[in-house]
Amino acid sequence: MRLPDRNAVLPFLSALLLGLALSVPVAAAVEDPADPSESVVRIYVAAVMPDAFAPWRPGFSSDRTGSGAVIDGRRILTNAHVVEGHTFVQVRLHGSTEKRPARVTFLSHVSDLALVEPEDPALLASIPPLALGELPALRDEVAAFGFPTGGDTLSITKGVVTRVEHVAYLHSWERLLAVQMDAAIAPGNSGGPLVHEGALVGVAVQSTGTNDTLGCAVAAPVVRQFLEDVADGRLDGVPTLRAGTQRLLNPALKASLGVPAGERGVLVRTVAPVSPVASVLRPGDVITSVDGLAVADDGTVELRGRERTDLTYGLDRHQVGESVTLHYLRDGVAHEADVTLTLGLGQDELVPALYEEHGDYYIMGGLVFLGVTRDYLKRSHEMNAFVLGLTPYLLTEQPLPGEQIILLQSILTAAVNQGYDESAGEVIRRVDGLAVKNLRELVARVEEGDAPYVTFEYDSGGRVTLDRGEARRVTPEILQRHGIASDRSGSLRAQERLATHQEGEAPVP
Repeated sequence: MRLPDRNAVLPFLSALLLGLALSVPVAAAVEDPADPSESVVRIYVAAVMPDAFAPWRPGFSSDRTGSGAVIDGRRILTNAHVVEGHTFVQVRLHGSTEKRPARVTFLSHVSDLALVEPEDPALLASIPPLALGELPALRDEVAAFGFPTGGDTLSITKGVVTRVEHVAYLHSWERLLAVQMDAAIAPGNSGGPLVHEGALVGVAVQSTGTNDTLGCAVAAPVVRQFLEDVADGRLDGVPTLRAGTQRLLNPALKASLGVPAGERGVLVRTVAPVSPVASVLRPGDVITSVDGLAVADDGTVELRGRERTDLTYGLDRHQVGESVTLHYLRDGVAHEADVTLTLGLGQDELVPALYEEHGDYYIMGGLVFLGVTRDYLKRSHEMNAFVLGLTPYLLTEQPLPGEQIILLQSILTAAVNQGYDESAGEVIRRVDGLAVKNLRELVARVEEGDAPYVTFEYDSGGRVTLDRGEARRVTPEILQRHGIASDRSGSLRAQERLATHQEGEAPVP
């Protein structure tokens, strides 16, 4: 996945189990002398979200509201999860009764941030933009502005900064810098500004803590990285090294690696083939500093004073395409390397996050095969069917190019597949004795084979075998019975059309 280590995945899952929410801090009202109320808007969104369990369906329609802040350039800053899947967006200024149409111009799912602009640019001409501030200090009072559900007017609340560190963003499952404050939560304020001394220091994003007792906001440095990223009209993302590491807390382990006395760092476990350090680091190296920040044995770096956070902070504050300096040990010998950050978080991962896109699927003889995504894992949790057996795949940092986890997700019961009821949930590794790394290869093996039977082998060692001819014959009937228009997703239909065209036949319309 990404630095710092395997343990970093666990907060993704534990945070997820707290529940997904559009939320913000709510506490006692506070009077802010530099009142930014005029700069806060309410956002109305009509959206359609794909069904990760049944990607052949059009999706779920919903209406939601959130909050946003007017910033420079007559733009509105909000959360990505507020406008995710949008089909129609409107904004309403504080004190106004009129909703005005707007469009989403940039959206970073990884950072959970988005920019919205009204269709009429003059709408924000007289609205004072909020300036982007710096990271607030512990115990600083911050005010949260927004439109939580339960009322229609602006809510102004306050809290005290209790912690600043990397946390798992529930929307993306990535760990990025966040500001936590001692406040309860309420849906609807997501995307609203967190303000300190008249400046925006965060964007309210989610709840955290026991019983959701703390509010959490995207920290100002993450906001700044996003805004600087899109300044050229393109979103490149948040840089990552895609190297798995292990903490060096055991003296014997450090000594066996030749780490000099008094030196600290983390052990490199894996380096993904697509990693920008693939030609620099190798398993067994020890990273001692990133971008001038000394790395401790627990994988943290100094944020400021006595505050510490993930060593990925040395990357998060940069843009894709920029360079950072790494210091590392190999067999106890110190090395230095300048690394160009060529990869963004979420790119080329074994378990990708699709967000607004439909996932891949293929149906053969009533067997439903899916390419596993983070969206599928989230949906599993929402339906109280979280697939814990798939969790280890989240830890895989070295997928082959184009590799997918192929899941036999469900079985549309028919005579041809009788006896396989308990096979749903298995990961498929081989078809007719040949390894397959993605759904495209699985489809090719099935449709190019001419043996009387087709066999799908599980990762766990079992198998499903169908009569190939009978499965082909009854598949259209099964699809019709379940109201499914096609036996495969659009990307796989494109593959089918290309193959047909290459054979000299007329392309399928």
